Amino acid sequence: MKSNQTFKSAGIVSVLTMLSRITGLFRDMCMACLFGTEGVMSAFVIAYRIPNLFRALFGEGALSAAFVPVFTETLKKDGPECAFLFASRALSIIFVILSVIAGVGIIIITFCKLLGIPNEESLLIWRLTQILLPYMVFICSAALLAAILNSLGKFALPASTQLVYNMTIVLLAFFLLKAKKDQEPAIVMIAWGSLFAVSLQFIMQLPPLIKRGFRLGASIDFKDPYILKAGSLMSISAIGMGASRINALVDTLLAKLISESAPSYLYFADRLIYLPLGIFATALGTVLLPAFSTYASANEPDKIRSSLGFYLRNISFLMIPSAIGLIALAKPIISSIFQTRNFTSSSTNGTALALICYSTLLIFTGLTKVFVPGFYALQDMKTPLKIGLCSTILNLMLSVTLMFPFKYAGIASATVIAAIANAIMLAIALHKRLGSPGWSDIISGMVRQLLAGIVMGYIAYITNRFAIDVFPGSIPMKLAGILALLLAIIVGATIYILLALLLGATEPRELLG
Repeated sequence: MKSNQTFKSAGIVSVLTMLSRITGLFRDMCMACLFGTEGVMSAFVIAYRIPNLFRALFGEGALSAAFVPVFTETLKKDGPECAFLFASRALSIIFVILSVIAGVGIIIITFCKLLGIPNEESLLIWRLTQILLPYMVFICSAALLAAILNSLGKFALPASTQLVYNMTIVLLAFFLLKAKKDQEPAIVMIAWGSLFAVSLQFIMQLPPLIKRGFRLGASIDFKDPYILKAGSLMSISAIGMGASRINALVDTLLAKLISESAPSYLYFADRLIYLPLGIFATALGTVLLPAFSTYASANEPDKIRSSLGFYLRNISFLMIPSAIGLIALAKPIISSIFQTRNFTSSSTNGTALALICYSTLLIFTGLTKVFVPGFYALQDMKTPLKIGLCSTILNLMLSVTLMFPFKYAGIASATVIAAIANAIMLAIALHKRLGSPGWSDIISGMVRQLLAGIVMGYIAYITNRFAIDVFPGSIPMKLAGILALLLAIIVGATIYILLALLLGATEPRELLG
């Protein structure tokens, strides 16, 4: 897959991912309107982290990283029949293991509740966790189906499944708003709705695979050499992926110690970070792994190396201005998107601070999304694992240290520092493995992007303030804020592209080409 072809595939995924992120934003707006940042919302955030931990262990990250290279190799060497048998066996194993884990978890929580272990304050967290545990069975199974489709060059359907999930929750939230349900029963219904929506994500990916020859229900065979190989790769990858999710869970619990609202501040800020990250970096990462795997299986490391430079320059061209824009416009963004009903001005101030602290995470997580597929395509899971564990330990240490003087802002800052360390260590390790992807061009490009981005951020900030002051008083304050924000974003983006071109950047033409 050539660089431009890969970017075209990434473009398709980006459009669908953008739609998913926009509907996800609507979903979060509904959640903010219904629950604000108080205890009920924080309880949901904590409960949701637990199935997300298993999602990392057995789902999207670790599973794709282990499955795609092995499936691609099997498809090339032994044909589709053998590859689909391997995929069906993998699905059976994941579905059974996670069903057992979810079942045991539900039973344990039931007994704990009967024994009166959860106090009144934490009872809702336990109840929501009990509902959401089966979520991991369907999301991980759906992730495997998505990995199969991606390996076959089908990116559109897997990228659109999140759209279905978001719209299901949005429709449910509209019903709850209209019905004026109390917060606690409403959040329980959201949990049940999440479970239903994720089952749809799994089901909708089956028809095209069955049409290609995939069959459900293959017998579990742990002696299958491809299962053994994928399992070995996945066990290594899962430890690294799981470590980061454990860290996210611990950060959320630490935030709960700071205040009742702190987990929600971090959650809503995190959701905004993942809007540009999901549209650009995650979409690119989705198509990079199959592309790099093809190069690796054909023993063409030069193509991996040259492609890395191309993708690193282009992803930084998108992530650097996104990060600066979020810093410059943090409060107007939060106010325009979330501030209504139960999401108060206090919620806006708290979330804006978290967003400012998180913003530079965009740049280094974006770079990591390019580095990691390079290792995985070479079937090197150990290096990202070791680096991931080091950065996770650093994150935990910094979170505990910084939470006391800086509260939840310290937790967010710790995450960013660890992400910077992670990206630098991955870059050094990949350089040793493959050679230079053209560091001088990459770094000089990033300097140009940073200079253009700083000017863009300042002009966007001034434009937003000026627009609010000059809008007629007859325009409602909320609408004026939204219009001022949109104007600032348009002006800022235009200034950034023009300055980048004046400074000699080639990325705008490469992205469009």
